[in-house]
Amino acid sequence: MGEGIDPSLVPPTNLEAHLRSSGVSARQLASSANGKVLVTQGPGKVKSGLLGAYGSGVLSQLAGKLNPFAAQDPFTQLDCTVARVEIVDGHATVKPVLMQTEKITVTADGKVDLHTEDLTVDFNTRPREGIGVSPGMFTNPFIKLEGTLASPRIAIGAKGAMSGAVAVATGGVSVVAQGLADRALGEADACSEVARRGDPPGETGG
Repeated sequence: MGEGIDPSLVPPTNLEAHLRSSGVSARQLASSANGKVLVTQGPGKVKSGLLGAYGSGVLSQLAGKLNPFAAQDPFTQLDCTVARVEIVDGHATVKPVLMQTEKITVTADGKVDLHTEDLTVDFNTRPREGIGVSPGMFTNPFIKLEGTLASPRIAIGAKGAMSGAVAVATGGVSVVAQGLADRALGEADACSEVARRGDPPGETGG
């Protein structure tokens, strides 16, 4: 979890995988895969920017957009992480994804085609209760990771593009309303809800 963190504070992490596949190459194994993967983390302390340190430049940018507080906080107090992937004949559905810290709640869902490596994952970031948010910090909480596994890129998510068009027509009133709704969802204890239902706030079961 990074240097300078007491091992007793590291979030407990669990990986459960049930996968079936066949083939003589990595591509054949991926495209014929069936099964599920579930990753969960409990509360603990992690080093901010760790994803960017071990990932590509795009992952570093994504981490910064999802958690704008990471630039000023050397460590992140994690409440929980949940990520589930269901794979049917090489088509992976990523849902739910939840990461909740003391300052933000991030939810995501998407799809990855392991035949072509095409991916689309939509993210939504919401500030938690009592957190001071500077202007522009969450100007567009809806972002998307798209492209391929080998060459991903960050774009405005479908919800973000739609809310932007609506905002032009309503003079920005819709952005304020949506911000209040997302703030309310961010303030909720999403970890408890996911543990109970298996899906992040605002999502339906899959």
